Amino acid sequence: MKSEIKSSRSYEMDMCNGPLFGKILIYALPLMISGVLQLTFNAVDLIVVGRFAGSGPLASVGSTSSLINLMLNLFIGLSVGANVLVAHYYGAGKIERIKKIAFICLGVVIAIGLVLGGTVTFFGDTLLRLYGTNDEETAYGLICLHYICRVYFLCGIMDVFVGLMRGMGYAFTPMIVSLTGACLLRIVWIMTVFQFFGTLDSLYLSYAVTWIVTASVHCVCFIHAYKKKRAMFAGGTTEGV
Repeated sequence: MKSEIKSSRSYEMDMCNGPLFGKILIYALPLMISGVLQLTFNAVDLIVVGRFAGSGPLASVGSTSSLINLMLNLFIGLSVGANVLVAHYYGAGKIERIKKIAFICLGVVIAIGLVLGGTVTFFGDTLLRLYGTNDEETAYGLICLHYICRVYFLCGIMDVFVGLMRGMGYAFTPMIVSLTGACLLRIVWIMTVFQFFGTLDSLYLSYAVTWIVTASVHCVCFIHAYKKKRAMFAGGTTEGV
């Protein structure tokens, strides 16, 4: 029985008791590793576009990066906000509030994603030409925006679930899921599907596919963790909270 309890808590941290430095370091490391590797795999995409698609598509990636980063920073902010709120209510023992936070954050992410995706759909050409892109770069940039920005809310959903999990004390689980789904799966896609078709469409489609898979796994992990925490509080077991 003790071994089961130990195993069930192997991916959790008690931030309320004991020395903080080691726990903060252990909590922060997965965030740093995830961020660095995500940037690395985005760089891999640039290398693939540059080597196999040419200078035009590569230039279009640069012109679309600011628009994509705008959406990315919005969703990261929501993820951090969810993290803080969940940690607050989890520490206060108000476990039911976590579900409400999850629904609100997911709703905001989907709403923002649909609005920005619609803006890109109708005004993408105008937005890209603000950066002084020529006709070729604009055409390639629209392909990138249509495949990525229209469904970027999927990445936002993924980020929100990561924030929710971290707020409940899980740091390594979301890191492993994100690295496996959003990074390693994308590499597999590039080595298989992209190698077979060799088109920008097949490359950019990898974003939506990997986000759907990763967000789905994060959702399952969150539901499992939430039910576990709710049962723990219902049973009066608040050790480590």
